[in-house]
Amino acid sequence: MDQFAQPIRHGSMAVLLATCFACATQELEVDKTTVRFEPVEKGRHSVEAVNVRNTSGQPIRVTTRIDHDTAPFDASFSTCTDPLPTGDACVVFVTFSPNATGEFQERLCVGADDDDTCVALVGAATE
Repeated sequence: MDQFAQPIRHGSMAVLLATCFACATQELEVDKTTVRFEPVEKGRHSVEAVNVRNTSGQPIRVTTRIDHDTAPFDASFSTCTDPLPTGDACVVFVTFSPNATGEFQERLCVGADDDDTCVALVGAATE
């Protein structure tokens, strides 16, 4: 965890502000940092799973999104209940369906409230 803290003084009170870079979410834990799809033929698809666990101490609503909707990745199916109970896990299924050849990269972000954890998605399509 890369973070630093900076005290800010206001009269006799001090407030500690912390900024965190590349920190894992406190509410959700994912089992991967990158999902690498095996090369697939253009027009075909491949599916990979990302396991998610609620580590928040309370039931939470899990949301998923792909950074850009135009990419050949989709995460519209999961086993996550709403809300996901404390300590429970679910699976988010990511589908790679390229309609063109080449290499593709995107991010899957799994979140609870405003706290997202993002996973890199990497795939290649052949003729």
